[in-house]
Amino acid sequence: MKVFHVAWAVLVALPLHLLANERDVDWSAAATQDIRAGHAEMLASHPGPVNSDDPSFMAVAERAYAEALDRARDIDTRAGYNAVLLGYTAHFRDGHFALYGVESGTSDPRWPGFIAAWRPSTGYVIADTSPTYASLNGATILACDGLPMHQFMDQRVFAFSPHKPDQDSYRVWNAWRLFLDDENPLAPAAQSCRIELPGGEAAQLALTWQKIPDGWQARAVATARSIGQRQTMLREVQPGIFWISVPHFSPDEAEAARIRATFEEIRARHVELRNARAIVIDSRGNNGGSSAFADDLAEALWGKDYVLWQHRGSNATEHYRVSPGNLKHFENTTEVLHQRGQSDLVEKWLKPLIDGLRSALEAGDTWFSRVGSLEAETARVRTENPVEAPVYMLSMGGCASACLDLHDIILGLEGTTHIGFPTWSDTNYLEIRQGALPSGHGAYGIPTKLWRGRERANNGFYEPTYRYENLDWSDEAVTAWVLNLIEHQTPTP
Repeated sequence: MKVFHVAWAVLVALPLHLLANERDVDWSAAATQDIRAGHAEMLASHPGPVNSDDPSFMAVAERAYAEALDRARDIDTRAGYNAVLLGYTAHFRDGHFALYGVESGTSDPRWPGFIAAWRPSTGYVIADTSPTYASLNGATILACDGLPMHQFMDQRVFAFSPHKPDQDSYRVWNAWRLFLDDENPLAPAAQSCRIELPGGEAAQLALTWQKIPDGWQARAVATARSIGQRQTMLREVQPGIFWISVPHFSPDEAEAARIRATFEEIRARHVELRNARAIVIDSRGNNGGSSAFADDLAEALWGKDYVLWQHRGSNATEHYRVSPGNLKHFENTTEVLHQRGQSDLVEKWLKPLIDGLRSALEAGDTWFSRVGSLEAETARVRTENPVEAPVYMLSMGGCASACLDLHDIILGLEGTTHIGFPTWSDTNYLEIRQGALPSGHGAYGIPTKLWRGRERANNGFYEPTYRYENLDWSDEAVTAWVLNLIEHQTPTP
């Protein structure tokens, strides 16, 4: 199949700088300047403005632009500057497109003494607290400042995020942000919340905001998502049950070497794996990166012939927006891929793309287009599934971009079952490039490519056959759940 794309995996170092004294910055002028520049860059290089399949794109863009310029007139802090850029971004609901500040809006973020988490089965709950509020642990949060919690989260979080409020995985992923006061003037800190205590008693809770403790953000993220740092590896968790962890497709050099070594181990043990009792492919923590890793994993376990046979019907085509900025980005990416030990991508994917973009630019074309598969057009031979073991594809919120490509491949093969929690979703706009905004206080990330004919729908996500909705997503809890599922779903050999 070999469909390559690189999302946030190949970000070129940006020439960003910060002005020496924040008090000397005219934040209103900086926001206005950067919104104008970012919007112009989007119009020049994003596929959306020239995509006939997306007729509403420009209407959304015009609303976002007008609102951002209006908001920019009234802000006078870095936090306000950040909020204006992120508010513009939120209109597009696309994780591959953003204007954003390069520093936090405040040096003094605050919390009210507790951290929230959300699951469909529990609602919004207080999942961690300071010692002062320990008695509130496990309480359900019903409303804040008179707003039901979904609406409260929409106004405080999703109004300044490209994430999608109508998909469960995004609420799980972002619940920790609900009670972080970063001095956003467009979303002031809440004053009170109505809660239901663990014993069932209702109470009104006045919020007392205080400086966050050291390490708070890592603690808050872990509370809401309940997953720590993980590494790529193959392990046998029980006799005959193998667990393949792939938490990174945008690795540093050391992790890239670990990924390659793990895939080599899978190839070397393919007979043992293919006849195992069960195989779990665990994508928790994987936010995307290079889809080449997704192809490599599938081919290591199932073999190239079978993967090609199962995906023989794909007719996806990729269409790159032609612009000088996009061409320069891919030229700069060459050295980055060489440094990361991915020179094969340069030869197979990048050089033909650069040549095509350069020729299209010289010809004055809007698009450079090609078939999504880079495989030679050879006859694909009917191939039987070599993996007799049932395969479980485990995911949680946060799975996007190349992680979704992994699901496209694995869930399209025989004998695979999706378990865990729904993935994120992508639009059909991919291949991000980054750049600095004129003020030096912000940056942009803009997709350069449009997929057409992709089997997964625009903004489509994967809903698992078996959902895991517990608050605890630790290795111990999830492994126990998966092993119990295997025991009851898979006959003992």
